[in-house]
Amino acid sequence: MEDQVTGRGTIIISAVIMGILLIIGCGIKTDAGIKFEMEKRLTKADRLQDQIRQKNLTISDEDVKQLVDAYSEITKFLAPPKDIAEAKNASADRQQAWNLSSLASTRIGLIYLDRKMYDKAFDYFNTVAYCPATSPTQKNAVINYMAVAMEKAEKYPEAAALYDSLAEGYLPLASADNPNMDALGAPIKAAQMWAKNGDQAGYLAGMDKARGYYSQLADKNKGSLLESAVLGKISASYIEQQSYPQAIATLRMVMPDSSGHTSPSMILMIADIYMNKMRDYLQAQKTYQEFERYYPTHQNIGAATLGEGLSLYEQGKYSDARKAVASIDKLPKVDQKTVAEGYYLTGLCYEHEDKWELARGQFDAVQATFPGLNEAFEAALYIAVHYRTANQKEQARKAFESAVEYINKYIEKSSSDAVACSRALGYLVRAYSENGDFDKAAEQLALLHEKYPQLPEGKLAPLRLADIYENNLKDPAKAVSWLKTFVNENPEADNISDIKSHFKTLEAQLGN
Repeated sequence: MEDQVTGRGTIIISAVIMGILLIIGCGIKTDAGIKFEMEKRLTKADRLQDQIRQKNLTISDEDVKQLVDAYSEITKFLAPPKDIAEAKNASADRQQAWNLSSLASTRIGLIYLDRKMYDKAFDYFNTVAYCPATSPTQKNAVINYMAVAMEKAEKYPEAAALYDSLAEGYLPLASADNPNMDALGAPIKAAQMWAKNGDQAGYLAGMDKARGYYSQLADKNKGSLLESAVLGKISASYIEQQSYPQAIATLRMVMPDSSGHTSPSMILMIADIYMNKMRDYLQAQKTYQEFERYYPTHQNIGAATLGEGLSLYEQGKYSDARKAVASIDKLPKVDQKTVAEGYYLTGLCYEHEDKWELARGQFDAVQATFPGLNEAFEAALYIAVHYRTANQKEQARKAFESAVEYINKYIEKSSSDAVACSRALGYLVRAYSENGDFDKAAEQLALLHEKYPQLPEGKLAPLRLADIYENNLKDPAKAVSWLKTFVNENPEADNISDIKSHFKTLEAQLGN
């Protein structure tokens, strides 16, 4: 009898164990189980990508393969739904699982986009965009990536069509209080694609179409953040076409703040157009003064005060310009860079008033008070250039030596800060170049490229080296070598076609 009980108990326990094993073994086959496993693998793949990018500024071919394999595992768990009905009728877990698959595909697309493998990137984005499980909002985001891929691949008509699609897809999604700036930029981007394709008529028609699109959104969203954003875009379109009065008139239409005045950000934009686009310094001065009058405690009061000083300086009113920025360091919420610029401007004014000793004192104060800021390095170089221009050779020599010493001291103190060091090295190159010591300038540029190839100064170093070797050191072979380096490392740089053309011309002259 005891044996029978023991046997029955063993059978029951075995059945329970088998049940548990079945649950564990089959759990992944449920929608919840599949989603859970996909989440785990997505987290693992994201962690791997973070680790790779932390170790290397650029990822290798092997890294790409490893990451694509990791994300591809996630995309293989579920076949996409056949149609929208299947996607809508699926369980919440299955819908989320499809979203995870789309997210993994998007990650792969972005990796390929980063590697300039544009067709592969496009294919992955396309799969996500037209998956029945993809929501309209998600689809629009991915269409933006597709447009970027086509633009970078220089397939401009295709990119234009995609930017148009992005803009149209945004219309039913637009939120009055949460503008999507990528989608809002799409109409202008579409027009720009026609310009890049050499179709000026298409560009002009595209810009007109863009303004019509923005006006439609503005009319439907009066008094909202979205209206402000689209009016800003209309203004940007006019600025691009150098229609500055229309741009200013549009900015004045942006909803005023609670006081009934044009908003502070719009006033600064208008002042910038007068100052830097139209070169109408009197109107710029008046606009900056408008800001100061209505918003004396605003966080950008320093920028407006500096702007007033600069506009007066450009009018040749040097004493008035100095007075405008005399108390800039006492303004509320003013940042150190703005104060440094005010000090520097004061020095320039004194120089124009033939008060060099006072000017020199200002430039010395900038160096002492704001070490590491661009204005401090500029001040050190300006003193040397002043003496050289005045043909005071001995004082110029001493000033250049002093500038080099000043910059080198900062580099030594900031050795652990790559961004600060690379920027300072750029100024060191300028110091040597301004003093005519091009061998030293080339030496520092080569160091910049070697140590900081991914930072702006390091990226541009080969181009600057090519210029020095071609025009100053008269070594065309080295100029060609550095141009080749720049072209290979920066295939999407601005004016790359002009740089390639110059490279080929120099190469032909050498008989290569």
